Amino acid sequence: QIVSVKENFKELQSFVYPNPTNGLCTIELSTKEKQNLQLFDMTGNIVLSQSIENGTAIIDASHLAAGIYNISIKGHLTITNKKLVIVK
Repeated sequence: QIVSVKENFKELQSFVYPNPTNGLCTIELSTKEKQNLQLFDMTGNIVLSQSIENGTAIIDASHLAAGIYNISIKGHLTITNKKLVIVK
């Protein structure tokens, strides 16, 4: 027997800048609700994880190699995904 759960997530408006970045970037969200951010490399490994408070966060990914990364931001009923390009 297969049981499924429908989750009603809303897309969260977000801005990531500068993008491309040398490692430091700012994320601004359309909500002040606490959100959880995870940064994934192209193989799907989590390389950075932090919370976003009051709709704004500064991400320090300067320790990561140049490349394309996926950002996933999740809240109680919100979710958004972005790409981040790091250049060195």
